[in-house]
Amino acid sequence: MEAGSIQIIAVPLLLPILKALDVDLVHFGIVLTVNLAIGMLTPPFGLCLFTSAKVINANLKDTIAHLWPFLFSMIAVLLLITFIAVSCDVDPLRIPVISGATAVTE
Repeated sequence: MEAGSIQIIAVPLLLPILKALDVDLVHFGIVLTVNLAIGMLTPPFGLCLFTSAKVINANLKDTIAHLWPFLFSMIAVLLLITFIAVSCDVDPLRIPVISGATAVTE
């Protein structure tokens, strides 16, 4: 199943439970989206994995072998945003820009 379909089915079912447990819905949405992105890259339902292997005419075994560093980094980011919720609450407009450009402020 696609990530969009899973979100359309799962979120309305989980929303009352999340509200009852007082879970931050934005944080849950970010964690759900990253989880689904990982699911799109891993077998047996890795649609992106199978599509990319077919597009470049590569063997699926070789494609999976090159996937591991990216998969480990995605899992590390998932753990970071799951257990350190503050990492999701960063306002990009408040981060100083290194290039010298200024951010739009209110």
